Amino acid sequence: MEALFGAGYAPAMSLAESSFGHLLREWRKRRRMSQLDLALDGNISTRHLSFMETGRAQRSRDMVLLLADQLGVPLRDRNVLLTAAGYAPVFSERKLDDPALAAARQAVELVIQGHAPYPAIAVDRHWTLVAANDAVLQLLTVRRCRVAFPAGQRHAPCAASPRSGPAHF
Repeated sequence: MEALFGAGYAPAMSLAESSFGHLLREWRKRRRMSQLDLALDGNISTRHLSFMETGRAQRSRDMVLLLADQLGVPLRDRNVLLTAAGYAPVFSERKLDDPALAAARQAVELVIQGHAPYPAIAVDRHWTLVAANDAVLQLLTVRRCRVAFPAGQRHAPCAASPRSGPAHF
């Protein structure tokens, strides 16, 4: 390379290219897949996969989505991969209180209320309490849990909180 471009040549790699390769490698390792396994599943060469991970190969939107599909990456994280590869996100993200998700919210409430008289909760990916039935309030009252539940700031791991102490039933 130095002979072609002179001394001090360093290929310019953008932050997006380097982070895409890092993210792809991280997801591949999470799924405990080798480059060969992923390449075979995606019907591409291991060399091309390796070049994408190191930033030496250009990747298309379709290739990013194919690899994410083969790795079973959640839709939210597929958007992260697409953004890192230099593409716009494809999958929309909505909160549970969005009017378009009213049916889903109703289904969650129905399942939670169906567990009565037993406590049932629904939490999001950050362990924020989304819904709970009346038995949960009784459980937390029995445990003397000193957690205030302001709107949108309720967190579920109260029962395991060291401040609430051991349960005596």
